[in-house]
Amino acid sequence: MGLTSDTVTGSCQILSYTQGGALEDSQTQSRPYNSYTSFKPDRVRTLKPSGWLYPKAYSTSLVSFTYPLGTLSSFYTTGELKQVQSGVLTQAWNNDPETMDHISLDGVEDRMIIKALTKLKDTKVNLGVALGEARSTAKTLQGGGIDRIQQVANTVGRRLSQVARAGRAAKKGRWKEAERHLGAKRPRGLAAPRTWLELQYGWSPLLSDIYGATTALSEEAPHIMEGFTKTVKANYRERDDRISLQQLYPHGVSELTRKAEAGVSLRLDYEPSNTFLQAVTNVGLTNPLEVAWELVPFSFVVDWALPIGNWLHVLDADLGWRFRSGSCTHFQKTLVTARRVADNYAFIRGDWEGGKLSKLNMDRKVYADSPLPSFPSLKNPFSVGHLANGLSLLTAIWASAK
Repeated sequence: MGLTSDTVTGSCQILSYTQGGALEDSQTQSRPYNSYTSFKPDRVRTLKPSGWLYPKAYSTSLVSFTYPLGTLSSFYTTGELKQVQSGVLTQAWNNDPETMDHISLDGVEDRMIIKALTKLKDTKVNLGVALGEARSTAKTLQGGGIDRIQQVANTVGRRLSQVARAGRAAKKGRWKEAERHLGAKRPRGLAAPRTWLELQYGWSPLLSDIYGATTALSEEAPHIMEGFTKTVKANYRERDDRISLQQLYPHGVSELTRKAEAGVSLRLDYEPSNTFLQAVTNVGLTNPLEVAWELVPFSFVVDWALPIGNWLHVLDADLGWRFRSGSCTHFQKTLVTARRVADNYAFIRGDWEGGKLSKLNMDRKVYADSPLPSFPSLKNPFSVGHLANGLSLLTAIWASAK
């Protein structure tokens, strides 16, 4: 389709008078009333034999401007009528589209990539972090005294086997045999609190995470096999409505009502390539950087200002997946309407409205490979939600310090 430009003309009647009040001149001028420029590329796409339709990069724009209608009267310094313009008033307000501010979308694409890849990863439990935290908790509580928690990764299989044998014995009523399989002993002296700490801070959280991991793995297999593709999407929208004044000397003061909307839409399509690798990724066993970061004391405080944790979380999100295609679309849409609200010159008065400026910019880029977000930048510390999160973090830290 390409570039299209058109202008609809209107008319303006101009009556000029002498200082004595006699009609001196009368004329009708042809003036542009509505003009627009549009660029829309041809988007011919061929359907693949498989039925898959690959996205295509494009860029489109539309600028439309409508001049206001009304009257504009000028007077001699003596107060007598000098001239009257009625109809299309082309000089009543500034029609330069570049004077309208755009909504900033800096960093939004990276946030949408993180959001989409988080959906692809779909982590229900991070077993790597759970194991690391179990070791860290054991050292904190007992100075390294709970050896079994520190070596939990090597003993989980043996423990589960013992539990299974004990369960079979218990079902037959052989309680002593069940105790023997479990290695149960009556805790004495310091062993009692140690056993309690081991249960509360070692085995209970670990078994909970093991349950979450097995649930995730059991759910993942049928989920992976139920289709040949997985699509993840992320969308962002922002509005900015405002009212401002524009002075065009000597044509008066205009009230501009601006309604703007901008956004980013992201879509990524994948095919499964290694279901086992997907499974271990989805339980957090393939990302040592994320595990290390989560175990850093007060890393969540750093994440409040610089979201490193979210960025690390998705670095391995596409493991086990073959990237098929993806796209990211940015758009900016602005509508400005104008009306005259006041005079700014003693000898010119008018009454008009109906001025309108409409802009639309949209572009789409297509990813050749599975995208990764850029390293995160500092968040806006003055947003309402961010301030609330910061105050909550400070409250929690102060409470724990007491």
